[in-house]
Amino acid sequence: MSESVRAALDAAVAEAQVWREELAESRRELFSSLEQALDAQDSQHVCSLLGKIKSSRADGHTNSEQAVVDRADEHLAAAALVTQRRIQAQAAAKTASADAASSR
Repeated sequence: MSESVRAALDAAVAEAQVWREELAESRRELFSSLEQALDAQDSQHVCSLLGKIKSSRADGHTNSEQAVVDRADEHLAAAALVTQRRIQAQAAAKTASADAASSR
């Protein structure tokens, strides 16, 4: 292998390593942001970040990352249930109010 080819390969490997390190740091920041959003109970931000995480990682997560993803999924399911119950309560209150008004 010529010296110039070897130098080009070494440069490519070094570039790839920098790219992998930047990708890993970006990933850590994304999961850290998700954990902060979960701690703050910010469902909109959790949903946004979880969508980014799920679309960007096709080859799986580490165990700790998966635990954060599972926690986010549970948070969003609970938030959806709370919203559903609030809507049902509002609908029931409107129906009761309408029934009371019509029976007068």
